[in-house]
Amino acid sequence: MAACRKCGEKLDIPTAMVTGPRPPPPKKEPARREISQLELATMTASKAVATRQKRVRKKHRIIAWSPSSVTILIMFFVITGILCLLRYVILGNADLDIFVKAGLFMMLVGYLTVVVDGFGDSIMNGLLCLVVPFYFLYYLYSECDSWALRLLVGVLVPPFAPNAVMACYGGVMSVVGMMKSSM
Repeated sequence: MAACRKCGEKLDIPTAMVTGPRPPPPKKEPARREISQLELATMTASKAVATRQKRVRKKHRIIAWSPSSVTILIMFFVITGILCLLRYVILGNADLDIFVKAGLFMMLVGYLTVVVDGFGDSIMNGLLCLVVPFYFLYYLYSECDSWALRLLVGVLVPPFAPNAVMACYGGVMSVVGMMKSSM
């Protein structure tokens, strides 16, 4: 029952037959667009890169053991002490030429190892280590994550570097002497 708005008379309003909820309107499918070969290759490559990065991160987490700073210092002093004792006390100046060559070789191996690690980190770090003098030391002790590489280079410097540096200095001075004598 409802009242008319104009006259106020009561009217019977029939009830509508209810059969259930309305069905949802049909979904509009988005227009399908053709994927070019370049887009498909780019999507595939990006998925492959993401998968590889995830696998590498997981691999690094599994095998990455990082000792404490105290442990590294103890290892450094023990190994360096043994090498210096061997070099300066036990062997002394016997076969000094061997130590000079060994020092040059160790410096070269350490340098190339740091350069390769720099390239592994990023191409820019590798190029900087290769081209900029002494950048490899900055990279090694500030940006490199390898504590073992830091320890290796640090341990080899005290017993071998002084003779190697003196050999390099002697070589440079002989070249300078030759240049002066030719002028």
